[in-house]
Amino acid sequence: MRVPLSWLRQWVDVPWDAGELAERLTAVGLAVEAVERPGAEIQGIVVARITTVERHPGADHLVVCTVDAGGRQARVVTAAPNARVGARVVWAAPGARLAGGVEIGAREFRGVVSEGMLCSTWELGLPSAARTDEERLAEGLLLLPDDLAAEPGDDARPVLGLDDVVLALELTPNYAAHCQSILGVAREVAALTGGEVRWPPLPEAAPDPRPAAELIDVRIDDPDGCSRYVARVIDGVTVGPSPLWMQRRLQLAGLRPINNVVDVTNYVMLETGQPLHGFDHARIRGGRIIVRRARDGEVLRTLDDQDRVLGPQDLVIADEAGAVAVAGVMGGADSEVTGSTTTVLLESAHFDAVSVLRTSRRLGLRTDASSRFDKGLDPELAPVAAERAAAMIAAYGGGRARAGGSDARGPPPPARGSAPT
Repeated sequence: MRVPLSWLRQWVDVPWDAGELAERLTAVGLAVEAVERPGAEIQGIVVARITTVERHPGADHLVVCTVDAGGRQARVVTAAPNARVGARVVWAAPGARLAGGVEIGAREFRGVVSEGMLCSTWELGLPSAARTDEERLAEGLLLLPDDLAAEPGDDARPVLGLDDVVLALELTPNYAAHCQSILGVAREVAALTGGEVRWPPLPEAAPDPRPAAELIDVRIDDPDGCSRYVARVIDGVTVGPSPLWMQRRLQLAGLRPINNVVDVTNYVMLETGQPLHGFDHARIRGGRIIVRRARDGEVLRTLDDQDRVLGPQDLVIADEAGAVAVAGVMGGADSEVTGSTTTVLLESAHFDAVSVLRTSRRLGLRTDASSRFDKGLDPELAPVAAERAAAMIAAYGGGRARAGGSDARGPPPPARGSAPT
């Protein structure tokens, strides 16, 4: 488990620096293997605003920008296609150092001296979808969003989370069940300090008074395998990148950002320990979720693009036509959220630990979700996590969470740990 310190501090007051916190946690049995500073090599970057953009006199593919960095003016040459007047960018002044130890100086481009450079996400070691030089050029500069509190001249490292510290935990069996989340680690810190765990506020989003029951129905055919299944519906979603701060936290925690819907489900899982999954509602045939045992020889193509042959020993999430996910392990490719998704069906369920463990082992498919379910979770976490994730998807996806939802239950098994009160 990787715990960004800034994220942990949102949940609980931490009166010590990272080193002392690591020592104190290790002393009580929650072993900290390492204290990491992933952005430490990046230095000398500041927030700047582009004030002019002119064509380079000697190169059609370049432009010359004037930037204001809090009273300091500089001319910078760039090939980025998205350089525009008024944009806030990250300027690496001469003497700065970027990801990989690259040192920045003044450099001449066809007769024009560039005083440093304007940075893209990948040059800063931040999450980027670009994989080739062509894709990186097309991605262009990192443009700071309007709602990000930063002024020209500010140190860009804390603005971008590049000054964050990560605690790398070694979870022994007695801690693995409840410390695979920021919440769980926060409780351990609170026990050391005598403080209290607090829940970070949710973003505000306009509610949708229409009932979710108009779009979805849930039926649990195997209550031994699934004691609770909470479903929420979020309408009017625009799938795109998640906020930069969320991408950075996921990256520090060891997960790759994908899009705002998937990132929220992963973010809330890391916060609370409760795995979630988002389906494209339009691909749920018949508008019904059925939790059942797989049919003998039933085949499901999972999100890793592998065809999984299932059987009655495996619990699945199905619609009226067939399986759409391996319960507690991985979703199906045919119902995944894509760029064309506008309505999200959000799953937050409680699956039997032994059932998930057996299926995960049989399929050779160990995931972040299965590693949490197979240790046992509190069924009361399911609605708490669903509420948080639905609010965040609505806020960061431009949608609206429909009123209510489904909370189907079977007889609950004994719980290990407890949900927050």
